[in-house]
Amino acid sequence: MQNNRKRIRIHLNSKVRIFADKEFSDTMKIDNISHNGIALIGDFPASEGKECNIELMLPGEETTVLKMYGTIVRNRDENLAIKFSAIEHDSFGHLHNLIMYNSDDPQAMEFEFDFPSFKKD
Repeated sequence: MQNNRKRIRIHLNSKVRIFADKEFSDTMKIDNISHNGIALIGDFPASEGKECNIELMLPGEETTVLKMYGTIVRNRDENLAIKFSAIEHDSFGHLHNLIMYNSDDPQAMEFEFDFPSFKKD
């Protein structure tokens, strides 16, 4: 199968919470993350196309570290994919560092961060 992804993805041992309208998730496990979006493992009762807030916690932490906003682009078979639409300014630097530190190819990741696909709030 051909990989049509535009951004490099990494695996991150961390958890997130999702909020969409009145629905919110328990903590969900990250399958992979890029600076363009995130794939999660678990059930969430919101439909594709729904806008949501994403709160990411660092491994071993229970408090929110990164706040992002996005749109659910896939929700089936306990697999939820969200495309980022915006990220809080302080969170952008944290996301950059997390991805760079966990990347097999930091140079390629640095190039991607020079051209973000979403707005920084």
